[in-house]
Amino acid sequence: EWLAEQIGAESREFDVIPDPAVFVPVAPAGNYHEIDDTRPNVILALNDEDASRRYGSSSAREQMLRAIATSVEKLIIKWDANVILAPHYFDDCRIVADFIDLCRPQLAHRYMTLSGLAGIRGTAHFYGRYKRADLVISMRVHSMSPCVGLGIPMIPLVTQQRMKDFLADIGIDDMAVDALEGDLAERLSASIDKVMTDGEQVHGRLLAARERMRERSRAFNRRVDSLFERGH
Repeated sequence: EWLAEQIGAESREFDVIPDPAVFVPVAPAGNYHEIDDTRPNVILALNDEDASRRYGSSSAREQMLRAIATSVEKLIIKWDANVILAPHYFDDCRIVADFIDLCRPQLAHRYMTLSGLAGIRGTAHFYGRYKRADLVISMRVHSMSPCVGLGIPMIPLVTQQRMKDFLADIGIDDMAVDALEGDLAERLSASIDKVMTDGEQVHGRLLAARERMRERSRAFNRRVDSLFERGH
C-alpha cells in the first residue's frame, strides 16, 4: 500500500515481505540479575522515540506516564511483582527517568530495576530476558513482535496507528491499550489483571498469531524460490 501510494500506481506484483521478527534468537542461559525467581517478573518497555510527534505535547506525555505509574504501582501491590524497565534505545532512558520520578520511592527502590541496552551482538541475551518474563507491557513494535515470537504474555500499549495496524494484521488488536486515550490507568490495570489471571490464554493466542505469521513467511519463501526456478 505504501509503495502504491508513493508511485501512484498499484500492481499485483507488489508483495509485502512478512515480518521476520517472530524468529527471535534467545540465549539458552545467561546471567540476568534483574530477574527475581521468587516473584512474577514484569518487563516495562517504554518508548520515547520521536516524542514530540508521538505524544503531541509534554503535558500529554506526562499525563500518560502518570497513568502508567499508577497502574504499575497497583501491579506491584496486588501481584507482588518485580518490574524491570527495559530501554530499547537511548531515547528510552529519558522516559524511564521521568517515569521513576512519578513513582513512589519506596516502591521504585524495592520493586523496580533497570536492564541495560544491547547492540546487535547482544540481541540473544537481551531477548533472553524477555523469555524469562511473566508479562511484558510494551510500547515498541520491536518489543511486541518478539513477545509474539516467544509466546510471552504481553499488553501492547500503543501510541501510533502503525502499531494498531501491526496488531490488527495478526489478529490480536483487541489486546491493545491506547496510551493516549482517557482513563488509561483503569484500562491498563484491567488488562494487567486479566493477563496475570489467565496468562496461558494470552500465551495461546500469541502462539496462534506466530503460526499465522510463519505460514506467511513460508508462502513468501516458496514464491521467491519459484522465481529463481523459473530464472534457471
